[in-house]
Amino acid sequence: CRTHAKQLEVFHEDYTNMLLESKVALVVGGAGGIGSGIAKSVSQEGALSVIADLNRDAGLQYAEAIVESGKKSQFEQLDVTDSNAVDHLTNRIVSQHDRIDILINCAATLPIKNMIETTDEEWHRTMSINLFGAFYTARAVARHMIERRCGKIINIASELSPAQLAGVYSTSKWALVGFTRNLAVELAPHHINVNAVAPGTTHTQMWENAMTTKGERLGITFDEFSRLADTSIPWGRKGTPQDIGNAVVFLASDNAEYITGELLHVSGGQRGPGSIPSQTSPEK
Repeated sequence: CRTHAKQLEVFHEDYTNMLLESKVALVVGGAGGIGSGIAKSVSQEGALSVIADLNRDAGLQYAEAIVESGKKSQFEQLDVTDSNAVDHLTNRIVSQHDRIDILINCAATLPIKNMIETTDEEWHRTMSINLFGAFYTARAVARHMIERRCGKIINIASELSPAQLAGVYSTSKWALVGFTRNLAVELAPHHINVNAVAPGTTHTQMWENAMTTKGERLGITFDEFSRLADTSIPWGRKGTPQDIGNAVVFLASDNAEYITGELLHVSGGQRGPGSIPSQTSPEK
């Protein structure tokens, strides 16, 4: 935790120091896509990134790659929909490293279906991963953060706009933002920051898979989807996992000490589907 004494010594700080030096960051859903970019980013800034994911092979691969680059990382297999498993892993990390300074919730699934054709199982699975999982991990980690009276919780949400063929995903992300803002108020007296990041269209394997499926439903090729996405973004390109990771690093650092309950858009200026016709609107 940053102390008042350290704040008073601000003019004597070595600004070559990394922003997250010696921090312990739990990256849930860090085995691919945006999550892997976040794990890499926090590690580059000096944190130990604990990658927690159901995908063991990919998680081990990313953690090993970070270690081979000279940074710190480890992998822990986790089913984020199992609250008991979340509690067990959280306690184990705290026992091993004495604390969790940063929690990033990035686990997500993106079914491509109209809401009225979504089955009970698909609805519950999406909410369990995208929303309930964030609740389980935040609840477990916050209990330890409260004892230390500091910590950063960052939830990866989405641009808040209606999403054709992705309504369940969009609904879960709206709810995640509401959860973020309420938790921020509850934890502010304990000096725990809770924020969310809203990526715009971000090029990941999950986005490619979703757009391929969506294109098949709408009669549009993936290449056309990709072109339309680029032209709809004022910055002129899709986001990358590193773009999101950079924003997370800021919110996880002492530089964001007075920011809580906020939704930070990282979208190249994109808001919702932009100029793309609704019937061909690409979503993450």
